[in-house]
Amino acid sequence: MKEAKAKRRGIKHSEPQVEPRPPYLRHPQHLADQLLSKTRSNQMDLFDGITRRLSPETRRKAIEYKVKVLGFDLTHAQQRGFEAALAILTRGGYRSKKVRLTLDQWHADYGVEKKESARGWLEASQFTRLQSLNVLRELATIPWLIYYEKQVAPNRWQIVERIGPLWQLTIGYELTDEERKRFNVGDRSPELLDKLKAIEIEFNDVWLDQHENHYFWKPGNLLQQMFLALHGRRPPDHLNNFVTWILSEAEMKRRQSQPLELSATLDELANKCRLTAQMKHGNRTRVLATLKRNAEVAQKVNLITSFDFENSQNLRLTCSTKVFAEAQEWAKRRQTNRAETTSSKRPRPTPQLFPSEIDKMLKDIDTQIEALRKRRDVSWDGVVRREMTPEENAAIEALTARRNALQEQKYGVSIPAANAARA
Repeated sequence: MKEAKAKRRGIKHSEPQVEPRPPYLRHPQHLADQLLSKTRSNQMDLFDGITRRLSPETRRKAIEYKVKVLGFDLTHAQQRGFEAALAILTRGGYRSKKVRLTLDQWHADYGVEKKESARGWLEASQFTRLQSLNVLRELATIPWLIYYEKQVAPNRWQIVERIGPLWQLTIGYELTDEERKRFNVGDRSPELLDKLKAIEIEFNDVWLDQHENHYFWKPGNLLQQMFLALHGRRPPDHLNNFVTWILSEAEMKRRQSQPLELSATLDELANKCRLTAQMKHGNRTRVLATLKRNAEVAQKVNLITSFDFENSQNLRLTCSTKVFAEAQEWAKRRQTNRAETTSSKRPRPTPQLFPSEIDKMLKDIDTQIEALRKRRDVSWDGVVRREMTPEENAAIEALTARRNALQEQKYGVSIPAANAARA
């Protein structure tokens, strides 16, 4: 009886590793300003006077795109996508406005959890997976009116007004001919969802504008904490704005070494939480009760230690210093770890070249150095009419270092700069 042939093992493709969400998210202040902007009413004369400051072109586009709010008015699902984007940028250190990632990484940052099914397997909810992908697409298509002011120098301010989505999106699928036909007629079944192989997000400029100096840290699991504080109920949309207002205002007070005590009138806080519609209908008592419930949740998740909302003209609350101290400590450790990782990386070896290639490159480098040195203009009587600029001196130093590396590769030793021309 013939022995069965051993099966050839195919090449094992390792799946890209999914990185966890950072414990704290770096939240730019300009983004917070858009979340806390005032809602306008249905006619286009409004924004509480803001539209009178907009350029005619921006006003025309706002009417054309039927923009109904100033800034971002996000649903709870969209807020989860917004915080997923904060996690992506925080993990990358806000180094680039264009980011590539896998679908699994987006699901992890969005908060798609895998639970044990009846079959005993860890499976993610298809509803949440589809919701996360829909949010990714929505925030790439919904036009928002972005308006803010920024100080670019002492006594100099720049006004930014722009209409556009939160990001531009490119998605790559790998489909068979049959799957492509189904996809083109609108089929978005979970089976085809698994065929999505790559996501590229190009963020709107507001995400990175002055992010180095104007930002605050937000707990990465804050949405989950609020979900638990509400006994499993979905946090209302206005609650997200409420905690954003607390973190944003408290950070500005912390930087100015002021007590972390916040105050606002009922109208001001209702506007920031986008509860203006209820205020216009005279439901001030209901709005105040809603804000009290928000404060109770903020206290349960340790953002604030106490609050007093009895006087509608002076709503007061005291922020917890613990959240900010822990965030600052984590940020310092993260910066130190990054510096150690960067310093421990070995420099990439110089590629080995043929002697003729090295000779040509050395000749080109010497020509560039000589051309830069000729830019220094000295008259016949020794008067310097033009000195080298710092940029030109830096370029010469970089070229000299490159020449030394090539000489070491060719001769095994670096020739001194004074003798390099004779080599």
